[in-house]
Amino acid sequence: MGQTQSALPSGKHYKYSYCKQLDNLNFSILPPILNLSNLINFPSGDNYILKLIYTAIYYKIKHLGYNIKENTNYYINNNIQLNKIIENVCNHGIKSSDDNYEIKDLIMVGKPYKVSLNNIKQLLFKGNVIIAGIVLDEKFGMEVLQKEVSSLLTDIILIVGYTETHLFIMSNWKSEIIEIDYIFVDNILEIWNIEINSPEDFFLNKDIKENKEI
Repeated sequence: MGQTQSALPSGKHYKYSYCKQLDNLNFSILPPILNLSNLINFPSGDNYILKLIYTAIYYKIKHLGYNIKENTNYYINNNIQLNKIIENVCNHGIKSSDDNYEIKDLIMVGKPYKVSLNNIKQLLFKGNVIIAGIVLDEKFGMEVLQKEVSSLLTDIILIVGYTETHLFIMSNWKSEIIEIDYIFVDNILEIWNIEINSPEDFFLNKDIKENKEI
């Protein structure tokens, strides 16, 4: 990737979520390289934690065929555990391109998964942008950001792809995609996928269930 100057988070921007993590993703034949970053608008500016979360949501909703207006009123409290932030964002809802119309037929639910390369790759392969909490230690700072980390720092990132040896992540540290070696997967403390179900999904699942019962 590029050589843009990197910035470290100023402290602990991330609070761990104490909740059960799922681990039920099936093994699939995966491509050696997958990168969703070219499908995502890179967020910037203030309230970047919320903007990262909304980025993952907008990406999925737009691919469901909805014309949405990206929210600029980020008033949700982000000084709480990540699961609570995601829950509040999902409950807050999404507006359409019409300011006076809120999309109410989309059901958004955040689901946490155990941190493993398999789970990360499977989620990405299925078209999900992953929200993750990460800890930055001395080794991570020097090898990834070329910055000295004197104390443990925590932050929120998006995982958007992988190669045979690295993960692609989006963060507030650089204005570009960062590659991190697989050895730093242990620095990732939790991963989240926001599932978005539309009315079409409901009827499709209903038809499949009814056909199985016939």
